[in-house]
Amino acid sequence: VQDYPGRTGYWDVGVPPSGPFDSRSFRLGNQILGNPESAAGLEMTLNGPTLRFLTDSRIVLTGAEMTAQLDGTELPFWSVINVEKGQELV
Repeated sequence: VQDYPGRTGYWDVGVPPSGPFDSRSFRLGNQILGNPESAAGLEMTLNGPTLRFLTDSRIVLTGAEMTAQLDGTELPFWSVINVEKGQELV
């Protein structure tokens, strides 16, 4: 889980800011969803987890192209995807 711009202001106690690696895509994803650009989100590389949704949700995939499927159907990038409770994202 990442947020933008990360945990700023804690270097003095040894905590680096971190935040998303691709902050531009991360912020654009939040904008597409109508979220504040600082809203938390999941960031993954190459292979992500398998996620089963517990509630109806809206998601967006951004950044470098990778394969993502919702119940076996390949998903587009850069657009809102409506997910129903119980669906599985791979």
